[in-house]
Amino acid sequence: MLPYKSPVVRRYRLNPCDYLYFAHHRLLRRRGEMGNMPCMTAELEGDLDPAALEAAIQRAMEVHPVLQSRARIERLPGRPAWIVDRRMDRPALVVHDLRDRANWRDEARRLLETQFSAGWDMAQSPQIRVELYRGPQAGSMLCLRWPHGLMDAEGAQWTMHEIDRLGTTSGSPPPAGLLPDERPLDPLADESWWRKIRMFQRGRRRYCVHESTRVAELADGSPREGHWRFLHRRWSGTQWAELRARGARWCPSGPARFSRFLAGCVLRALARLYAERGVASDAWLITLPMRVRGIAAARPLHGNYLVSATLCGRRAVMDHRQRLYDELEAQVRSFLDDGGDRANWALIWMAAKMREWQYEWLLSRPSTLQPYASGFSFYGEIDPPLRSLLGAKVTNFWGSAAMAAPPGWNPAFARFGDSLNLSLTWLEGYHTRATADRYAALIERELFES
Repeated sequence: MLPYKSPVVRRYRLNPCDYLYFAHHRLLRRRGEMGNMPCMTAELEGDLDPAALEAAIQRAMEVHPVLQSRARIERLPGRPAWIVDRRMDRPALVVHDLRDRANWRDEARRLLETQFSAGWDMAQSPQIRVELYRGPQAGSMLCLRWPHGLMDAEGAQWTMHEIDRLGTTSGSPPPAGLLPDERPLDPLADESWWRKIRMFQRGRRRYCVHESTRVAELADGSPREGHWRFLHRRWSGTQWAELRARGARWCPSGPARFSRFLAGCVLRALARLYAERGVASDAWLITLPMRVRGIAAARPLHGNYLVSATLCGRRAVMDHRQRLYDELEAQVRSFLDDGGDRANWALIWMAAKMREWQYEWLLSRPSTLQPYASGFSFYGEIDPPLRSLLGAKVTNFWGSAAMAAPPGWNPAFARFGDSLNLSLTWLEGYHTRATADRYAALIERELFES
């Protein structure tokens, strides 16, 4: 990244989790891939005035300057920071007027997919882009995109919340759950260096526990080809009630109960898909992202505060659903009881001491990143949840992110009110559309199969 001559107005350091996503994004971009690019989509009942929306976004960036930042590798420490210099390189709002299209949702989907593969230069400002898809009969969609190194899904929801708050009641105080951008959180602030080193060592041991597990790769082509696609499913009403009842049946107790239920469905769907394709694997690994413990309930808008437990589904238990769920419960309990979340944070805290080129080199090593057979995530809503946006009613809220190949796909579950969304992104070319469709169908089968 080239140095800029513009005067620096503000500087924001990346926390260890941000730095991990940042370095991985840069590595993927150098390989010709898109990088770590999530998106959040709000489905709306009502039209939005583009001028009012643009003004609201501008006010949100003024209150939260980190949103209009650019990334710079600082010369002396050799690590990245978000720099705000008041120079904008690209628009923060893109409007697609589809009001004359009877099939406007299909066209919006096509445009959403096109932008999924467009990539993102973090050296340009701002770090967010809002896409408005205006449909006929007062229907519309709003999509927020950003590099994962800027914030997590919770932060993205707060960004949407702030655009609404500052667009309708700009004089209102910020919500209780949101801290100023200048107050980043440090989960290990109260730990001594010695304790951090010991937690780092424990985190490294936990990270290496599955190194000897043979996880086969499932692919239809090369990761250098193809474009990112997505499909979306939603279950509400009686289906949502059925899913909650099934989750309580298979996971009656323990931490992250519904997340474990969904994770088990994804693992069993993978096992079936591998069997149908004739690919043998000793096990399947997925991550279970969760917010690290040890920080207050309130948080700044930007920043990633995520750690991941690695869940392993052994081939021997895939035909015995309850045994699989029992093992998943034991794995999550062990992770939390052993302080695995804080040890995981200590691991990335130590890695964040490296200069950016060293970090990128480390991530490029074959032994550094675990061979996940699938992505996975489940997230709920912020408090208060987003139910309106500049006067338009929010009828659904979901999102996902691209994931490097392998695995080349990422099923993300999102709860909105009394409904559950599944968004599956995949790299078409590395996986065929038929394979992705079958994967999604098998996940749905597992969710509802008796």
